[in-house]
Amino acid sequence: MKAEEFKTEKQILNGIDLELSTYKIGDEYYCHVSNLNPGATIARAGGKTRDEAVNIALDKVKQRLQ
Repeated sequence: MKAEEFKTEKQILNGIDLELSTYKIGDEYYCHVSNLNPGATIARAGGKTRDEAVNIALDKVKQRLQ
């Protein structure tokens, strides 16, 4: 299968610059969150909708950056 609806956006969370990449494979949406400096992956998540995948991934980020 091929990734569709690829989108990237930047966000700041607790003073940390993040890049969120979202895409769809089949019927599932995925979100990959990375720290812009040094570019490390912080969290990944999947969901039935783009918003669900983003919310799950950001919840993981908040837990990991405490």
